[in-house]
Amino acid sequence: MMTNLSIKSTQKVQCINITEKLNEVINENKIKNGVLLIYVPHTTAALTINEGCDPDVFRDIVEKLDQVFPQSYSYHHQEGNSDAHIKASIIGNQRFVFVQNGQIIKGTWESIFFMEFDGPRNRRVIVSCIPTK
Repeated sequence: MMTNLSIKSTQKVQCINITEKLNEVINENKIKNGVLLIYVPHTTAALTINEGCDPDVFRDIVEKLDQVFPQSYSYHHQEGNSDAHIKASIIGNQRFVFVQNGQIIKGTWESIFFMEFDGPRNRRVIVSCIPTK
């Protein structure tokens, strides 16, 4: 089973919680147990798993990334979004999570996030499941 999720970012840099969308995929496909593979086919977007309760966590992450990789730097790539490419490369474009009894196995505070670094844009996230017994 492979599913495409549509993600619409509304800001240049944005962290979007996609945990519920992934739960919908699990429910719609009646996945009981398996490994959920999550992939972003965009070079200026990423996926991460982190705390989903306090938005200041992502504010800190984004501020630190901006400090280390500022938009205004003399990059060689001329499109003006080199910082977004670097940030996405550092965070990564894929994750996998385990599904057991129809639920994503995650820590108490964990959520799964799509991270936009070059928005606003319409993006997609590809989700596939490898079932297990």
